[in-house]
Amino acid sequence: MNQDFWDLSALIQVSKAAALAYREKLPVLTESVDQAMTECPNITQLLGNNPLQVMYTNHSNHALFIAGLLHLNDFLLLSKLPKMSEL
Repeated sequence: MNQDFWDLSALIQVSKAAALAYREKLPVLTESVDQAMTECPNITQLLGNNPLQVMYTNHSNHALFIAGLLHLNDFLLLSKLPKMSEL
């Protein structure tokens, strides 16, 4: 995705307190998402037969990335993510 795809003008700065609160709640948030996804009847198909641990790791990494994004208030990082075709 190129930078023009994202209209970031409406985004407000995230307070340091909010960013910290998100970071502190990561274990609870990721555990909740992991549990909900694990209970999906077609989770094996959704994961492409990968082990559940792959999903758990992805959720953790995603949450940490978002925590960093919120801490830095640098939403342009989202527009700099590589396209799937570039991976």
